[in-house]
Amino acid sequence: MPKGSSDDDDDRSDDEDEREGEGSDDDSDSSSAETDERCGELLAQLQQGSLTYGAALELIGLLKARADLPGVRQAREALAAAYPLPEAVWLEWIEDEARLAAGDEVDEVIELAGRAVRDGLYVGVWLRLVRLVAERHAPGLVSALDAAAEGALGGGGAAGGAGEPGEPGAGAAPEAGLREVRAALERALTAASLHLAEGDRLWSAYEAVEGAALRCAEREGGAAAAEQRARVRALWRRRLSVPLVGMEGAMERYRAFEAAAALAAGEPAAAAEREVATAERAYSVAWKAAGARRQHESKVAAARAARGAVDPWGGGSEWEAWSAYLAAEAEGGDPWRTRALFERMLSPDESAWRRAEEAAAAGEGGGGALPPCARAALWRRYLHFLVASLPSPSLRVEATARGATARGVRCCAADAHLWVARLRALEEAAAPAEEVRAAFEAALGAPLAPPPADPADPADKSPPPSGGHACDHLWLLHSYSHFQRRRLAAAAAADPAAAVAAAGSVREARDAVLAYEEAYLPRLEPAGELLRFWADAEEERGEAAQARELMERALARFGADSALWLHLAAIERRLEERAAAEGGAAGSAAPGGDAPYERCRKVFRRAVTVVHSPEHAAALHAAWLSLEATRGTLSTLRAAEERVAAHRAQLGRRGEKEAEAAEEAAEAAAAARAAREQKRTAARKEKRAATKAARGPGDDSSQPAAPGALDAAAAAPLAGKRSAGAAGLAQQGGAQPASSGGAAAGQSKKPRAALVPRAAGRGGAGGGALIPRAARPGGPPRGRSARPGLGQAAVAPAAESAPAGPDPMLSNDAFRDLMLKKEEPEG
Repeated sequence: MPKGSSDDDDDRSDDEDEREGEGSDDDSDSSSAETDERCGELLAQLQQGSLTYGAALELIGLLKARADLPGVRQAREALAAAYPLPEAVWLEWIEDEARLAAGDEVDEVIELAGRAVRDGLYVGVWLRLVRLVAERHAPGLVSALDAAAEGALGGGGAAGGAGEPGEPGAGAAPEAGLREVRAALERALTAASLHLAEGDRLWSAYEAVEGAALRCAEREGGAAAAEQRARVRALWRRRLSVPLVGMEGAMERYRAFEAAAALAAGEPAAAAEREVATAERAYSVAWKAAGARRQHESKVAAARAARGAVDPWGGGSEWEAWSAYLAAEAEGGDPWRTRALFERMLSPDESAWRRAEEAAAAGEGGGGALPPCARAALWRRYLHFLVASLPSPSLRVEATARGATARGVRCCAADAHLWVARLRALEEAAAPAEEVRAAFEAALGAPLAPPPADPADPADKSPPPSGGHACDHLWLLHSYSHFQRRRLAAAAAADPAAAVAAAGSVREARDAVLAYEEAYLPRLEPAGELLRFWADAEEERGEAAQARELMERALARFGADSALWLHLAAIERRLEERAAAEGGAAGSAAPGGDAPYERCRKVFRRAVTVVHSPEHAAALHAAWLSLEATRGTLSTLRAAEERVAAHRAQLGRRGEKEAEAAEEAAEAAAAARAAREQKRTAARKEKRAATKAARGPGDDSSQPAAPGALDAAAAAPLAGKRSAGAAGLAQQGGAQPASSGGAAAGQSKKPRAALVPRAAGRGGAGGGALIPRAARPGGPPRGRSARPGLGQAAVAPAAESAPAGPDPMLSNDAFRDLMLKKEEPEG
């Protein structure tokens, strides 16, 4: 090929490459613009607090692609605040932060992993936390932990025997660092070692750490090696007594450990066999227990695997698997295994919140698409189990206040039961008042709603007190008020000086609660229960002025309810009796020179001027007379009886007036109805008159014929025709009544439907409208006896003997029979 042609080809290829590069740059620019636009939309949603779970994950991916580390952290924090995150999301977050951490920054990553393990029973996150602790305090153990993780994940055993120099983890670890790693492993075992399917991974990690420490001790020799062998042996016995998947391989490794330990210590093989026999007894029991649970594990795994194709929860298969598993653990009587099972069930998986959002978008609040972690009924059941089953109050407080309730309200923020349980758990844990207040304010801001019917817990019997959104908020107001009263009482019992300081913050909380109730829920408590509760709390502390002020506020809003007046009278009576007990004998003159119980009497005198309902007034009368009979004098009793009698008479007169007013109103309503009926009747008459005038004077076809006239008009021609015989009837069969507008007699027409008059009284006063009825030439009509044929004798009046006027004996049925007879064919 010539040299010049080769140069031309190179130039063309360079031009093509340049054009392709420009096109790819344009495509990347447009893609980048779209990515930036989408990222801006998601960031705006993040700022507004309306970012969904799926959108948050999308935003995190976009920000990571842009290397926007602060944005990624902000999005992740917002996501973690709104949802308990699945294990995979936490692990990705921890790995991203661990790659960037160095030195003391690793402590922040360890703290992040500690947050992650509070979101669920995550064995993988616990293993990552242990590795981070090892990286920070004992780097020589990292390789041993990695080897254990690979062995556990691959189904094999971890390095845990005596080992040889050069094996993973053979390097020395400082004693302080080893203690830190052991502490992290013990925390992990406490939380997740009972996980039947994955707990073996934690035990393998512990085995690897202690095995590495044993190898270092054996190289040094002496008493340290024997002490470490005893530690490893104790660990093996703990492990082999726990039912887990993969126990068989662990038992084989333990036998190898005992053989190597006996050889290293110079002991006979019989010693190793005795140790193995001792461990085998516990192993046998645990192995049988694991076998009994394997079928439940298989059912749960199968239900979760089938979840993507057909929702098994709606059909009950997944819940049935979990329910049977829980029942089996309950029969065993071990609350810790039951708790671990609840934790597994309520830990979100990777698809949990996506399914929850899809169910919410489809309007399936109580349907089968919701994951277990988004079901309030399961959380309530779990909390009930923790409170009823955990043996120690401290353990119960730690499990509920710091764990279950915090996760429950994040998963099911619309359930008021969980928020109330959260407030009580914080109170039981002696949390600061500010933390309880923050939880209370978060509950008020939540979209509370009554829980839907949930197939997960059909036996749930704990609905909200009244149901409905506002009633749930009112329930929260009462629960928070109860907490504040108990807080003040506890402070007063512990230190009177501290009670004075606490009273100020309690009253601030009281004012906030009452202001919220009056602003947003003003008519939900017609008896003012919340105000009455706070008045009682002030009266208990001897704050008479505060109690009276609160009751006056209640009376200003709900004064017609006798319950409020009776409550105020009871408060006045208790205050006076307490003051009298402190200053002298009860029943003596009240402070200020008033007669005994005079404030209580004033309450009843005010009440009878306000309460006008006979039912409410009866309760007031009874309470007033009871007070005077048991605490008053003869003169005060007579005065009370007079006021009560006058009030009853007043109520009687009021009742009579109300009855008269009701009767007059009923009469007025009846008169109005009659006037409307007359008006409609007059309108109908005017309409008929206008219609008649529009048709003209000769057209009266619209006027219905009277029943008598119709019978006479029909009977006269029929009598003549029947006397003329069959032949004449056939020739004159077309005769019709005058009102029908038919053809003249003598015209030959085919048989047609007869016209049967309506019964009198139907369809108006005339009752003579004609209704067509199909003729039946082939036989008698249904429901009637056969009539004589044309060739048989028939009794009929002669035409000349027919009466001039209507025949009163000719009924509608007879008229119909005659018309049908007329239309029957000859012979």
